[in-house]
Amino acid sequence: MSLLDLLLDAPWWAIWPLVLLLVLTVCATRIAKAVLPPPEDRGQWWRDFWNRRER
Repeated sequence: MSLLDLLLDAPWWAIWPLVLLLVLTVCATRIAKAVLPPPEDRGQWWRDFWNRRER
């Protein structure tokens, strides 16, 4: 039994809280990146991540 089968067979009240949690996490991350100053220098990979823009 795969994870997809488990999700498809799960009742709606078990799935929607997970979806809501995912959406809230994404929103909180985007708000934090917009409001907070960049963190201290952690190397080039961190600068690339922090400064990337969605297309």
